[in-house]
Amino acid sequence: MSSGMDIKSFAKAVGVSAATVSRAFGGVGRISEETRRKVLEAAEKMGYHASFHARNLGSRRGGRIAF
Repeated sequence: MSSGMDIKSFAKAVGVSAATVSRAFGGVGRISEETRRKVLEAAEKMGYHASFHARNLGSRRGGRIAF
């Protein structure tokens, strides 16, 4: 599968929710170490990676400086 896959498609393929995928990549929230490992290993095998832009939207921190 390509790295252009969205989080919902990836989550479905792994058998977890999109929120669980988000927690596994973000390192925040309640998630067991076993589930985190399962998600990250599947991501490596499938070539999935979290979208930089989506992460910035969710965190409300874009790394930009306003003048």
